[in-house]
Order: sequence, then C-alpha cells, then structure tokens
Amino acid sequence: MKSVKDYTKEELEWMMFSALEEVEEKIKSFYGRTYGRKKHERYKDRMDKVRLKINNRLRSVAGRYCCRYSSIDGEKTIQDVRIELHPELKGESEIYDTLKHEALHLISGESDNSIFRSLCDRFDISAYHSQSFSTKERIQYKIYCSSCKELIARRKRKSKIVKKPEVYHSRCCKASLAVEEV
Repeated sequence: MKSVKDYTKEELEWMMFSALEEVEEKIKSFYGRTYGRKKHERYKDRMDKVRLKINNRLRSVAGRYCCRYSSIDGEKTIQDVRIELHPELKGESEIYDTLKHEALHLISGESDNSIFRSLCDRFDISAYHSQSFSTKERIQYKIYCSSCKELIARRKRKSKIVKKPEVYHSRCCKASLAVEEV
C-alpha cells in the first residue's frame, strides 16, 4: 500500500483538485447552488490559491486545512491556503477521503463542529480517519488518588502535576496523588 510520500507532487495535486471538484459538485447538486454563509461565499478565491503540503509535524490528524489572511487598507484578503497531509497516511482511498474532508472545510468554511459533521454525513464524507500514526503521542503517566486508587488523570508529557504530585490533592478524597509511569 502506497504512502502519501510515495506519490509525486503532481499525482497528489491531481487527487486534491479531483476531491475539490467532487465535493463542489455534491454540494451544488444538493443545494442547487454553492454552499456557504455570507462570509464564505468567496471560497473560489481560496480554491485558486490552494496548495498541498506534506506536514511532518502533524501527530494524530490525517490532514489539516489552513487559510491565512492579510489585511491591506482594512480589506481582508487571502494570503495563503494549504491542505496538509500526514506523512504516514497510506492507501489511495484514505488519502482521497482525507482530501475530500479538507475540501469540505475549504468550501464550507466550517471547522470540526456539529454543522461540519452533519455536512459530512449528508455528502458521505468521512468525518474521522481510521489510521493510527506512530507520531501520535501515547499516554505516559497516570495519576491516581492515593487513598481510593481512583484514576484522576492521564498525561502525555511531564506536566506540573506529574513533576510535583505532592503539591496537589484529589477531588474525591482530598488525599495526595500518586503518579504511575506507563
């Protein structure tokens, strides 16, 4: 199964623009027009400037849609639009599904909220990815109540509560905390 890194830039861009066209057609056929609230009606400006990037800093998400604006004389203009993909994303269908998901963000202007999830359901676009990436941070610490042994919290990093548990107390028993390294 090919990884996103195994595709050429041209192949990935072709997939991205195909996904954009497919999502736009689904929206037009459902609504009879282009979807968008008033502030998002100029999504065509974004589509003309969109570019694709493989982002090695993504940890747990398969893709990300980014739109940067600049303000010149009080007029808000689009400076940069990117669709970023996780470098470990594998399989043409997973890549294409991620691109469709990000294309829906671009066209609708919605973030990952209930409105966006309903749009995903309506247009048969996956709202979540199914792959697990090695870059995702794992839980490294579990914090327990030292009295009743109830799990209080989980931490991925060495936070204040992990470094100095003696300063904190549990809500359940008001007892000291115990930290377990996983």
